[in-house]
Amino acid sequence: MPTVLRPPCWALWAAASVLDDLADQRDVQQAEREVRVQAWTEALQYDLAAGTSTDPVRHALVDTALRWRLDLSSLQGAMTNTRDDVHGHVSPTGPRGGLGATGRSHPGSSRYGTCSNGPERR
Repeated sequence: MPTVLRPPCWALWAAASVLDDLADQRDVQQAEREVRVQAWTEALQYDLAAGTSTDPVRHALVDTALRWRLDLSSLQGAMTNTRDDVHGHVSPTGPRGGLGATGRSHPGSSRYGTCSNGPERR
């Protein structure tokens, strides 16, 4: 992947990872997980309209959307899938929305797409 595309790809991956983690916290009641996913999604919409965010992951996603003039409306379906994941509903791509057998995506892979192998580790 070209170096210039890595930060925007990581921003998309990080947002997908945060949402998935919020939905999958089994030590938190289902209703609370749903509230957290909804709150994060609504905050993202607010941040996109404002053009910035105090949350580092949403900030990176907002920056990516603005810098690359991305239409993030297609993420709405993925966010709906994440809300469904809270309820344990099976998505069209499988019981875990395309995740591996362990229920965890490998870095850079999610129901939102695939981006390299996640952030480089040095």
